[in-house]
Amino acid sequence: MTEVKATMRTEGTLRAARRPKRFGKLAVFGSLVRHDLVAGSVPDRILYGVALMCFVVVCALFLSGFENAQRMVEAGMATSAAPPVATPAEACALPEHFSLFDVLVFASAGAPPHDATSGLPYSPPFTWLVMQALIAALVGHYPANDLITRGPQVLTRVGGTGTWWLAKCTWIAATVAAFYLLGLAVFIVFAAAQGNVSGPASSMLSALLNGFSLEAASGMSNGSALAAALVAALVLSIALSLAQVTLSLIVGPLASFVALMAFDVASAYFAFPALFASSAILCRSSLATIGGTSPSVVFAISALIAVVSLIAGALILRRRDLLTRKESR
Repeated sequence: MTEVKATMRTEGTLRAARRPKRFGKLAVFGSLVRHDLVAGSVPDRILYGVALMCFVVVCALFLSGFENAQRMVEAGMATSAAPPVATPAEACALPEHFSLFDVLVFASAGAPPHDATSGLPYSPPFTWLVMQALIAALVGHYPANDLITRGPQVLTRVGGTGTWWLAKCTWIAATVAAFYLLGLAVFIVFAAAQGNVSGPASSMLSALLNGFSLEAASGMSNGSALAAALVAALVLSIALSLAQVTLSLIVGPLASFVALMAFDVASAYFAFPALFASSAILCRSSLATIGGTSPSVVFAISALIAVVSLIAGALILRRRDLLTRKESR
């Protein structure tokens, strides 16, 4: 029996030796990604719980706004004077039950930049800022900490930093996507329980709650415009997260988190082209506002940031590895 087991191990070793090197690298990459998905996500269960609560709060705010909109329209129809919000004909466009798309539009609406000439108090996009802070907290600390704790052993076995860095970037993209999917799941459950899931977005309801209508600005169907906006927001969030983690390799997780949030806050208040972090929210998109940022521009900016972050991170890690080797000699 022992001889049989020894023979099987020998045959397995020979097969592994004959296997092309690219499959060996893919196997190592897959193993690193699987490890990151567990080691990088399980400790953040509290943050995911906070994110879940935030999404529930967004649902509660939407429900309150929806009920207020219904009361305002009903009050306008009941008076003979000019209604404050809508004419009776327009009120007919307000649905009795909201849909999933209405909730998604509300959650991703955001707020326009601050206009100092208006003389009105500014209300920043608090929901968007909180969500960006949660994403930054979820992705910010694990790669840098793993590099210090487990990284040296893994890099020695892998034989280089490229595979390790690519696995971390994959984990970052998966974590941001998981955050968005968690929000989508909460909104689906909420819409199914309170309204309906498959109905189209209401232009009238969007105008009352958010101050814009997707169809009015983009000329697209509400579903198509919303899908493009959400994908643009997801891609931009992934790109900014890659930039944050790349920066953390130089200045540390806390400093990179503070830098990203400062950039997000500045982007929320001002409309300078260099402050593009909030360009994907609906209120500032060409899908909802004439003269807003086109999703194609958001995709181009995101691709540029992602590529620069990937290359910069690889170079930083390679340089750090070289320095370590020199110091160890």
